[in-house]
Amino acid sequence: MLLESEHGFIAIECKMTTNPSRNDFHAMRNLEALLDKPLLAGLVVCNEDAVRRFDADIPLYSVPAAWLLS
Repeated sequence: MLLESEHGFIAIECKMTTNPSRNDFHAMRNLEALLDKPLLAGLVVCNEDAVRRFDADIPLYSVPAAWLLS
């Protein structure tokens, strides 16, 4: 899913993993080349217990699905 603002996009992907890694963001890394605005952040919603940030050119976070759906 892509959320658009006037400044750019936030990419969101849902995965079943309980242990996300940098590889789970591979689809987002080349996405900016296809967009007409910058990619501001990437989120992987998953079955993890806590929010984690992954170092990259853009902010990448894994977010627990339970936090969003409860």
